[in-house]
Amino acid sequence: MHPTLFRATAVSCLTLLASGCAVVPGDPYYDPPRTVYTQPGPVYSSPAPIYSTPAYPAYPSTTVVPVPVPVPSYGYGSRYDRDRDYDWRERERERERWRAQRDYDSRMQREQNERLQRERQQAWQAQRDQAQREQAQRQAQREQMERERRQREESARRPPPQIDRGDRSGPPIIWRDRSRAENAN
Repeated sequence: MHPTLFRATAVSCLTLLASGCAVVPGDPYYDPPRTVYTQPGPVYSSPAPIYSTPAYPAYPSTTVVPVPVPVPSYGYGSRYDRDRDYDWRERERERERWRAQRDYDSRMQREQNERLQRERQQAWQAQRDQAQREQAQRQAQREQMERERRQREESARRPPPQIDRGDRSGPPIIWRDRSRAENAN
C-alpha cells in the first residue's frame, strides 16, 4: 500500500472514532433500553369515605357522601404571598414616582430651554434693532454732512453779497475812529 493512502485511511478511521460515528458493539450508551416503564395509574383518586355508617342513627343515611380532600395550597395566601404582593406594589409605586420625576425633569428642562431660546431671540432682536438705529443715525449724519458740504460749495461759488451803502458816497466809516473823534470834542 502507498504511504499517503495508508495515512489517509488512518486519519479517517481516527476521525470516525473521535466523532463517535463508529459504534462499538456492547456499548451501553447506544443499546436500546431494556426495561419499559408502564404508565402509572391516576395519581390522585377519590379518598375513602370517612363515615361508612351513619354518624347519627336518628338520621339514617342511605347514601355515602365522600368528602373531598382539599387541594394543598402551598404558599397561596401565606405571608410570603402578601409580602410579595406588597413588594410588587411598592416597586410599581416607585416606578410611577420615577416616571413622574423623569417627566417633571424633562418638562422643566424643556421649559428652561424654551426660556433660554426666547431670551436669546429677544437679545438678538434688541441687537438688531440697536444696529438699525445706529445705521439710521449714521445715515442721518452722512446726509447732514453732505448738505453742509454742498452748502459750503454753493456759498464758495456765489459772489459775495453787495453791501448797500445807501446815499453815502464817501469813504467807509471806521467806527473806531469816529468814536474817538466824538469823545475828543
